Amino acid sequence: MADVFMIRKRNGSWSESVCNRVYLWAQMTDSGPPIRLFSYTPGRGGSHAQPLYEGIQPGTVFMSDGYEVYNAIAAVRGAEQRGQQRQQLSKPVLAKIEGLLVAHLHGVTPDSLLGKALHYLSSQCPKLIRFVDNGAWPIDNNLCENAYARSSSVTVTGYSATRWLVPRPAPISTR
Repeated sequence: MADVFMIRKRNGSWSESVCNRVYLWAQMTDSGPPIRLFSYTPGRGGSHAQPLYEGIQPGTVFMSDGYEVYNAIAAVRGAEQRGQQRQQLSKPVLAKIEGLLVAHLHGVTPDSLLGKALHYLSSQCPKLIRFVDNGAWPIDNNLCENAYARSSSVTVTGYSATRWLVPRPAPISTR
């Protein structure tokens, strides 16, 4: 768990002009023996937060409020964790698929359905395995495909046959 809040650091006086603003970062464990860590920084931006959370282990739950700096830390940690999981879990599976591809690619007739499928897989293999290299990269492009799949009609306009995706109109009420 994590939180940050502003405190006033007193420099010999309680006067507003004499007090400096500093930020107290609180971190605590939620399981095992209770551990509480506190750190002071002159600001509360990402450059101050990042060093405080460098040692978070993959798989650790990062619970915080909605402060945007935490989202960036969680995103980096999430991408790192996904990258490690992809290396551990996906890479061996992809290596087996590639091994089977190499073993059978030249053993089938290229014009057969299986031959066409294997040759297609062979040409797409470098693109297929790319997601393993970076945990921040999506595994597919479904979000993009879903964006245009919801469009219902394609209208050809002009002489250049430009295609425009037109969203399905809302039903008109008869009442």
